[in-house]
Amino acid sequence: MFEIDPRPFQAAVDQANGQVAQFRSTRAGDPSQVAQAEAQVAQASSQLLQSQAQLAQAQANQVKTQLDVNKYAPLAEQKAVTQQDLEQRCPG
Repeated sequence: MFEIDPRPFQAAVDQANGQVAQFRSTRAGDPSQVAQAEAQVAQASSQLLQSQAQLAQAQANQVKTQLDVNKYAPLAEQKAVTQQDLEQRCPG
């Protein structure tokens, strides 16, 4: 009768188990990396929303200033308001 040496097979099983453990540790690292990336995306999205809100506010201010100029410039020309009133209401 022949006897098969189990050592090469055990080595292959051990190697496969090592690869599985390595894969699992790599996969275990992924969630934290994904969470970190998601946090960075959320932060960038928040900064984008904040910038968009600031832009909208600046645009609204510009429109209001233009409306004030349109309203007060003719009044200043007619001397209905002083130049100082015009400058205070229409800065820039």
